[in-house]
Amino acid sequence: MKIIVLTLKGCDVCKNFIGALDKANVEYTNVDADENDTLADHVESITGTNTYPIIALEKPTQTAYLYKADNNNQLGSHIVGNDEMIIGCFNADAMLETLFTLLN
Repeated sequence: MKIIVLTLKGCDVCKNFIGALDKANVEYTNVDADENDTLADHVESITGTNTYPIIALEKPTQTAYLYKADNNNQLGSHIVGNDEMIIGCFNADAMLETLFTLLN
């Protein structure tokens, strides 16, 4: 399982999220969304948001993208295509809780 955290420079929420992962000793790869347009554009397209951070949890058969939902309709999990799932969370703390649940 691989964790990719898409962040933006100057994003305080992103910085705090990364800090929480470091504190919990979670291994991840930090990717600047501005420097990886292809991945960022894809994730923004399927999640319907450009709010960061966005987490990609890559498993052998499926990738789950965790993101802060912009509205109540985006909350929860939704299958997108054959091998992708999006999980809209209320806030960054809920994203962390969901990620830790998926890791266990």
